[in-house]
Amino acid sequence: MTSSSSCRPLVSCLLLGMLLLSVATAAAAQMVVAGTVVDSEGRPVPGAIVTLTAAGAVEPTASDETKHKGTFKLEVDGEPGAYDLRVEAQGYGPFEDDLDLETGTRIDASISLVPAALAQRQTAIDAYNAAVAALQTGDAALGRSHLEAAIARDPDLPEPHLVLAQVALEAAEYEAAAREVEIYLEVRPDDENARRLAYEAYRRLGAEEGMSRHAAFLQDTDAVTVVAKDVYNQGVAAHQRGDDDAALVKLRRALELDPDLAPAAIAIASILSTRGDLEAALEAIAPVLERDPADVTALRTRFLLLDAQGDPAAEQALAAYAAEDEESAVSWLAERGQKDFEADRLASAETQLLRLLALRPDRSETHYRLGLVYAAQSKPEKAKEHLRRFLALDPNHPEVASARAMIDGL
Repeated sequence: MTSSSSCRPLVSCLLLGMLLLSVATAAAAQMVVAGTVVDSEGRPVPGAIVTLTAAGAVEPTASDETKHKGTFKLEVDGEPGAYDLRVEAQGYGPFEDDLDLETGTRIDASISLVPAALAQRQTAIDAYNAAVAALQTGDAALGRSHLEAAIARDPDLPEPHLVLAQVALEAAEYEAAAREVEIYLEVRPDDENARRLAYEAYRRLGAEEGMSRHAAFLQDTDAVTVVAKDVYNQGVAAHQRGDDDAALVKLRRALELDPDLAPAAIAIASILSTRGDLEAALEAIAPVLERDPADVTALRTRFLLLDAQGDPAAEQALAAYAAEDEESAVSWLAERGQKDFEADRLASAETQLLRLLALRPDRSETHYRLGLVYAAQSKPEKAKEHLRRFLALDPNHPEVASARAMIDGL
């Protein structure tokens, strides 16, 4: 079985018994059941005990032991009606069938037995199928009960172990989930869905060895992308709780699993930049842009890293960023310029606003902000220049009056 999200009943190929009947008139009023008992290959089964018991009775009404050719004959002098026919033989699963006997009739039967081990497996399959039906109706408790019964009847049947692992995982019983899925994987080691279930159980247990073992297998399968994203999410969670060392381990592992997972590389670059390791951060981002030169997040990150270093290449990086998403670049520069001004970082505010002006020369708000920056820097002529430009571009702006007052006061 390869599905982790839904269960499919097993289709049994086992034949517990086959009863071929023919009915003839018996002598007088006696009822007769006769025939042969064979194995699944048609060979006679001598020494089998064949009994016929009236419905509701405790003791058999008639019994016989099959001869060397597997033949038997039961003669019944009792009342007509419902009878239970049962055949038992050492090494074989029991056979049972209900017969309706009428006075003066004879039934000729051919009964096929299967080995006990196969019969036991069939009972396990029946329990498994009952579990599937229960789980499909949402009855997890009954489903679990049937699964446990199936495993008790045939521990070597793999499917019940996998489904029980799924049930345990949903119940937050992670140790049980890991144990059951490992049993299943001993038989079906190449089942990707089972490997993913095992990985998830170990992840919730925080068991790194188990996670790594199954992730290594999945690395060569289509499931690796899902696992890589999960490891990436673990890295993000570690960063959010302030554990950047653990975050870097997870993020780098995610990239090992899926080198195309750009958010992992960008997150690594971000963490390294906060630690002041700008060169390493740039190295982390480079493969992303090699694969996709139009990745806007990577372009913005590269610009920020170069800008933080004071590298002249930052201007070229900004141009590449704006070429792919000018609106994003404009928004970032405007926000950064405003924050720098409010924090009294006037030189940085001037730089960001001049960059913004290069992208949008007629953006009135930029001229107004530059007027404020130059006024704060005691550069009245530059301040007046940009404030006048602001008035010309947007004469109905709410700050027009304050801009005119500033011009008059400079």
